[in-house]
Formats: sequence, structure tokens, C-alpha cells
Amino acid sequence: MSVQKFIDESRNFFKGEQFDKAEQRLKQAWQEIIGEATQVQIQEQNDVRYWLGRCSFEKAQRTEKNEKVIQLLKEAIKYFQQQLSLAKKLCNTQTNIKEQNYAYNWLGLCYLEQAIREKIVDTTDTLLHQAIRGFHYQLDLLNRLEKKENCVKEKNNAQIFLGHCYSEQAKRTLISDRKIRLIKKSLLCYFLAKQAATTLQPHILEQAKAHSWIGGAYLEWALHTKNVESAEGLLNKAIDHHKQELQLSGELDNQDNQIDKQNGIIGQIYAQYHIGCCYFEQARRTKDNTQADDLFQKSARSFKNVRKQIPALIDWPKTDLLENSLKHYLKYFAYREQNWMRYFEDKKAEIQELLFISKANDSRLSNAISTILAVLNIPTIELGSIPLAHYTSPIVCHKLFGIGDEINPLRIGSSTYMNDPSEGKTLLEFLDVQDLELENKVDYPTYNAFFTCFSSRVNDLNQFRLYGKEDGIEASGCCLVVNKNGDWLKEVDLSSPFRSLASTQKGYAENGLQDKNSHKLPEIELSIFQFEKLPLYQIAYIAYEDEYISREKCGRWFEMPHGKFGIRLKPIGDNKKWHEFRLTKLEEALQELMNFLHNKNSFEEEDKQILEYIRYLFKDFAFRDEEEFRLMKIAKIDAEEVKYCEASQSVFIPYSDIRDIVDEVILGTNYEKTSVRRKAEVFQYQMRKLCPDVKVSRSSLPINPPLR
Repeated sequence: MSVQKFIDESRNFFKGEQFDKAEQRLKQAWQEIIGEATQVQIQEQNDVRYWLGRCSFEKAQRTEKNEKVIQLLKEAIKYFQQQLSLAKKLCNTQTNIKEQNYAYNWLGLCYLEQAIREKIVDTTDTLLHQAIRGFHYQLDLLNRLEKKENCVKEKNNAQIFLGHCYSEQAKRTLISDRKIRLIKKSLLCYFLAKQAATTLQPHILEQAKAHSWIGGAYLEWALHTKNVESAEGLLNKAIDHHKQELQLSGELDNQDNQIDKQNGIIGQIYAQYHIGCCYFEQARRTKDNTQADDLFQKSARSFKNVRKQIPALIDWPKTDLLENSLKHYLKYFAYREQNWMRYFEDKKAEIQELLFISKANDSRLSNAISTILAVLNIPTIELGSIPLAHYTSPIVCHKLFGIGDEINPLRIGSSTYMNDPSEGKTLLEFLDVQDLELENKVDYPTYNAFFTCFSSRVNDLNQFRLYGKEDGIEASGCCLVVNKNGDWLKEVDLSSPFRSLASTQKGYAENGLQDKNSHKLPEIELSIFQFEKLPLYQIAYIAYEDEYISREKCGRWFEMPHGKFGIRLKPIGDNKKWHEFRLTKLEEALQELMNFLHNKNSFEEEDKQILEYIRYLFKDFAFRDEEEFRLMKIAKIDAEEVKYCEASQSVFIPYSDIRDIVDEVILGTNYEKTSVRRKAEVFQYQMRKLCPDVKVSRSSLPINPPLR
């Protein structure tokens, strides 16, 4: 059989999605031409490597296991790199350019797809840079083709995928300035794609997609903009583009072609989903209650329209992803209606679904843990505009805002060296669960808890005296105030603190569920709403009853074989009914947990591991005045996200650019009284230059200056 016949047969198998057979024919063709160097044979070699790369890429698209996908993408990259080398040897200039164009296009797609799936940050950055370079080369080659009118669609696609690359880079940077620069780059690419799409025939689908991406980029930009008016303007632009997407998609839905109708429905679903998200974000930010009600109603209508249209799509692979996203939003409407039971059960069900496998875990244990997490998790709608404070030293404050140095993201520190020696042990003592240790040796735990702490006590003398001291001088630190405008918390991923724990539960491997439930970057269409943001938790305090603690100081008391214990949980906001509801649920869950543990003959390692979900959310009653909230992450000490700081001799996880979060910096009374001889006026000047939207003030709390 001739080489061309092998190639032709392979194409037929490829069209029929018989990729293994296609590869077999292509490898047979390769054996026939290996080592030859005529122009005809170079073209045949080029074609063989191209189609082998396409086969590997398509197999990757149809593979679920992440490691196998990455392996296939690497294989595809190897083939396309070989094709690129061969294309450069072709003498016909236009053919040479055309074949290089194909190679760079598919190399860019492979690098982008691999970057989305990779978990190692440095590898992802490299892959995205390679993808961007590939698409830029492709665009340059397309401009060198003689018949430019024949490559408009390729230009359109190259701009879209280049925009996706910048969007992925933006999601992976913690520094807000760089994030916004990358979002602007992605926007430029999407606008160029929209412009190119107007010359295509037909062009409705490409136009709709371009509006979708432009709207998504404006929303992402708004979410990282502190200025209220600027954010409002960006959200309005996002809504306008998604409305255009909705209109264009509706035109597709009216077509006779079944594929066009399907694409039209999908476009309408995405458009209304994104519009709902924009209205929701506007409602969350406005101070006008009437306006907020109107915007929330608009948001709810958009989400309900999405739910109505989903059944029209048969076997759509993204149905579950979208349904979960809708649940995440719709439960907030129940909260606004004060339907506490429905709201709480939806919140708890989301946690249970994300963290536990029904067949693998005892339902009593998973129910109790999920209830406790649902009580102590404080999403944006519960927190409202209640300000919280993070106390830190002046030197750290300067680094966080990039004063005199590079900007450093806020750190989530290891629990090992926190100020509370009983950290993580208070709940175990309450439950009468003992750490099992050998007499002369203690094994280090498999997982470390990392958290950063906030307090509802803003500009508090006791907090200033304890935290952020410079030269050991009390009240010399800084109080960083967040959430004054109710815009701190984004839509969070409730599984993000516990992914490493959830993926190792007994039953995940047995049921083949690692890839289903372990972290995977969301698919591009919904990625802008799936932030890698940690949820906020309120700390509950456990008191051991003695003659000095009055029963009124705790909301609930428990009679235990080893003593009487009380639980203190401070109300959030003024809604007493909601607070009582939370307290009752917490009491029931703790009682269920105690009964479960006490009725077991032995305390298994798996049970102990599941307690990791909640044991750092309880502290000793002695720390009650801190009124603490936490962002928390459980991770292995050698996890890729864990970093080492030589200066402080500590390990940590980078969290976020603090400039996106802080509304005000309050300088301690003794800020200027340390040996560093800092000046509040200078700090205010530097902040005006670097972060004009962050207010700077000075605490006047009564505390003596240090003795000289």
C-alpha cells in the first residue's frame, strides 16, 4: 500500500473516532518514508506527524484520568514539534507558512490544555508562556499568507485562545496589578476576535462567543476592583455584552439546523447565567436596600431561566457543573427570605456532596461534620458589611502593600507555632478523644493546618497589645480592616480547604472517584466564577465549667462523663432568630458526634482524619475575647503550594494580594514610638501613592508609650 493510501485510511478512521486504528495506519506510513528527504516525502512525513498529534490530542479530550490526559498531551506536543521542524524544510513558501501555522495552532492548544490541568505552578506558568508564544507565531504566519481572506476563522480562533491564555495567567497570579493587566490583554484579544467574526459567514455563533468572553473578562475585572464606581461600570459593561450574547444565541435557536439550535440553547444558558452573576454582584455591593432587592430579583429570574432551559439539552456534559453553580447562588435567596431551614439544608448538602462519599463514610459522622461546617462557615450574605480586622506588624504591613519592596501576598501560616498551645486539641478534649502516641516518640501529623486570622474587634486595645508588636512595644502594630463595604468575600469554593483530605478518604480509591472529586480547574466557559478562594469560618469557644465561668457566658452547655462543657458562639449581625437556629444546629451536631464516638468500640484512623475538618474551628474559652474568624487550609507539609520563608524560619501558603481586600489601615497608638522611628505621615503619603482607595487612620486608644 502506498504512503498516501495509509494516510487517507488514517483520516477515515480519525473521522470515525477510531483513533487507535488511525495511529496504526500512520505509523505504517511513517515506516515507509523514514529517512527519505525529497520534498514529496517531507510533505508526507509532515502529514503523518500532524495526524499523529491530532490523534493524541483527541484521545486526551476523551480521557478522564488527569495523569493520562497530561501524558497524551505531551505525546501530541512531541508530534506537533516534529511536524513544525518538517514544515520549515518545505521549499514552497506558502505551503511552508500554512503547515507551520497548523503546527503552532495545535502546539498552543496542547500547551493551554496541559496548563489548565497541571497542578505545579512553575510548570503551568511555563506552559502558558509557550502557548502564548505559539499563538503569536500563528498570527504572524497568518498575516504572511497571500490569501488572507481564507484564514479569517483561524485568526478568530487564535485570538480567542490567546485571550484564554491571558485569562488563565490572570487567575493564577496573586498580585492584583498584574492580574488586571492580564485581564486587559485578554479583553483586547476577545475584541479582536469579535471584530474578525463580523467578516465570517455565518458569523452569529462566533459573535455570540466573543460577547461571552468579553462579558466574562469585564466581570473578572470588576471583582478585582476596589473602587465602587469603577466596579459598577465594569459590571454594566459585562451585562451589556452578555445581553448581546443572549440575543445572538436566540437567533441561533430559531435556525432549522439541529447543531445551530443546540449551540443557541447553550449560548442562552451561559448568557443568562452570567447575567445573573453580574446582577448578584451588583446587589451584593449596593448600599440601597430597595435597589438590592430589585437586583437580587433580576439575578434570581436569570438563574431560574437557566434551570428551565437545561432539560432541553440531552446528555450535555456540563449540566452537573452548572447545576452546582446554580445551587451555590440560589441558596442565598432562601437566606434573604429568612427561610432558615431551606437555606441551611442547601448549605449543608453542598458541603456533604463536596467532601463525603455516602458509601464510604458512616452517615452519622459525615452528617455531624457537615452540620458543624455549615454552622461555622460564614459566606458573604451572612457576613454582610460587618468589618473584620487583621492585626500585623508595621514591617509586614509595608511588605503587603509594596512599600519600599516588592508586593507580598498575605500569608496563611502554619498552626504549629500559633500563640495558642492547645490549637486543634480543644475539640478533641471536649469529645474525650485522646491522641494515640508512643511513650518516647511523637510522630509528626500527615497534614498541617494553615490559617490566617481575623477578629470582629476592630481598633481593639487588647488585640493591639497582643499582636503586631515591633521591638516588643505594645500597640505599635497595624490593624488592617476588611469588609467595611461588604465586598471582601467572593463566591468561594467550600472544598478548597480540605481537598487533600477529601481525596484520601477511604472509598475514593476503591470507587475510582479521585478524579471526580479531587481538584480540577473548571472548564473555560465557567472558569471566571470558580475562584480558588478559601471560605471564612467563625471560631467557636469551648469552656470547661468551673466556679468562675457563669452559665450565661455560653449559649449551650453539655453534660459529659468527664465534666460540664459550654459552647460560646458570638452572634453575627442583629438577627437573633438566625443565631439561635445556628446554636441549636451546632448543639445537635456536637451531640451526634459525641454519641457516635462514644458508641464505637475503637477510634479508627479514618475517624480521626475526618475530625481534621473541624478541630481547628474550636478554641479554648480563654481566647473568647479575640472573637476570631479564620481562612483555613489543610495541606501536607510537602505540598507544592506550601512555601518556606528563610527570614522567619517558617512555612506558609500564599493567599492573596492584600490591596484587593483592605478598606482601612489603623496605625497603633505607639506606631511612631519604636526604635525604627516610623512616621505615620510618611506611611499615609506612601499609601496615597500606592493604594489611594485604602483609608489610613491613627488609633487614639489609651496606652502608655514605651519606657526609654
